[in-house]
Amino acid sequence: MVNAIEEKHFRMVENLFRQKEWELPEQGKPSKSKRFNQFCKMLEQMKNEEKEFVIELTRNFIKIEHNAYGDLLKVALRKAFKEPNIISRRSMAFSPLISPDDRRLGKSKSSQYLFYLMKDQDMVEMVNDKGKKELFLDTIQKIKSHRNDSEMCLVLLDDFIGTGETACKAIREMNSCGIGNDKLAIVSLVAHSIGMKKIKESGVPIYSSIEIKKGISDKFSEKERKKKIAKMLKIEEHFGVVRKFSLGYGSSEALVSLINTPNNTFPIYWYGEEEGRSRDSIPFLRQKT
Repeated sequence: MVNAIEEKHFRMVENLFRQKEWELPEQGKPSKSKRFNQFCKMLEQMKNEEKEFVIELTRNFIKIEHNAYGDLLKVALRKAFKEPNIISRRSMAFSPLISPDDRRLGKSKSSQYLFYLMKDQDMVEMVNDKGKKELFLDTIQKIKSHRNDSEMCLVLLDDFIGTGETACKAIREMNSCGIGNDKLAIVSLVAHSIGMKKIKESGVPIYSSIEIKKGISDKFSEKERKKKIAKMLKIEEHFGVVRKFSLGYGSSEALVSLINTPNNTFPIYWYGEEEGRSRDSIPFLRQKT
């Protein structure tokens, strides 16, 4: 199935990277763009029609660098400040959104980076300007110590919400600590519509800067959707994607990468290093925590 990338597709990738404002090769020099090279290497494993399909699909891909986190967090917070349940509280407590299992294992999560970012003076002033006191609760013990504070709203922070499974586990853990849903909110930089629906149905409000949907199923007609899904599954078969991550975890069909690439993203962009796929052909690497 290997088919080296031709000049036509090389130029298509150049146009894609120019549109996305991703780093391009320097004219007349070997490419210094690692992602550009990795993307081209990924395409080499596909048939020509599959190359063109993936290039077009990637036009809707969102890549968020760490230096954009602060501005996106502010956007999400401004949305949260309009929530009546938050407006009525005198203090806002912040905690990283972590599943009980990850907390027990002491795993490092991207939500912790957002938690420390929230301590920045600009962020604190945003809270204070709303007439509220800020609290930072990064352990279960600290959270439990405020369970009887009727004037507090606890905001769980994360950079990405996918299926909402992890968030709902975190909500249940907060409930077990004595924090009811009426005192909870979730703030995220990016959230999938699947997870947003699940969290809202649990009775907890969620606010995000960017909401994403399924990259194929929510974009195309039923006829086109079936064709494109079948094409993606065929590509996944070549890359040896396991069923659990087919079309992204939970069939999320996400097109997004942040500090880390979520497993909800189509796996052709990130999957396979542990299974022997060369890192040189993985444009949006996913680091295991």
